[in-house]
Amino acid sequence: MHLDGREVRESATARRMQRWSEQASEALEKLAEASGDLGLLAVENLENYPQGFWEMALEGLPTSRCVDVGHLWLEGIDPLAYLRRNLEVTRVIHLHGIQERDHASLAYAPQESLEAVLRLLCERRFPGVVTMEVFGQADFLSSIQAVEESLGRIGYL
Repeated sequence: MHLDGREVRESATARRMQRWSEQASEALEKLAEASGDLGLLAVENLENYPQGFWEMALEGLPTSRCVDVGHLWLEGIDPLAYLRRNLEVTRVIHLHGIQERDHASLAYAPQESLEAVLRLLCERRFPGVVTMEVFGQADFLSSIQAVEESLGRIGYL
């Protein structure tokens, strides 16, 4: 799920950010009541948001994370540091490359970084879901090839 905070993400005062966080937490708690388990809800990091934007709203709640590695690459954020901080509560990981658009083939992902991410997931035996979040058969097939080649280079295939 996405927590949309566009109205406060860039120019929020501390008071306004606090209010947004409280409202987001309240909404998540209501969803928890409806779903029966807040841990089933995975909150995704989005592009164009400051790093750590959602942490105040998620603090103390047993929500899961959906780590979109492609969004981190798009923002110039090291996915390894982000994953190490959040992997324990992560249920879903999105992988995709960046070309003229977001969600392109993993053939357009930074190779060394992709390999480092895959190595970490293999070493930690990540039990969640890893999704190649691409939109089209050609991107999907070339993404499979990029992942297989990366896994082969790092010794996991």
